[in-house]
Amino acid sequence: MTQLAIQFLIRFVPDVNTPVRRREFSEGLFRYIKEEESLQCLWGGQGGKATVYGVVYREVAVPNISLADREKIVDWIRRQRIDCTATFGDPEPFDSYDLMRDLTELAFEVRNLTDEDRNEGLAHRDSVLKRIEAAGGKVTEPE
Repeated sequence: MTQLAIQFLIRFVPDVNTPVRRREFSEGLFRYIKEEESLQCLWGGQGGKATVYGVVYREVAVPNISLADREKIVDWIRRQRIDCTATFGDPEPFDSYDLMRDLTELAFEVRNLTDEDRNEGLAHRDSVLKRIEAAGGKVTEPE
């Protein structure tokens, strides 16, 4: 039996999700996938941690990953305190998935941050911009 995988891509809304919130979301997602659903996950990040992408699969092909597994992950994401856009593919052969393809099978937005959360994200952005300006346009580490 061919082992199947489901691809995903999560894009965080710029400026309103703090780095801590993005990290906690990503770590929570992968903990949920592995511990709660007993699935495997290969993942990475891009664009200054503005996106998280990867594939979810079962270590053995029987039973194979299914749309029901995808729906459980989607439900988990929809309950989180985050602002993001998530896209998922359908189950496809593990040995032929293409991380560069557009995922169009399932796409949805999550807008679960409070006004306080968003203001915290904007304040973080402002502090980063001030550090860049103070360094003459060079990115510096926080003091």
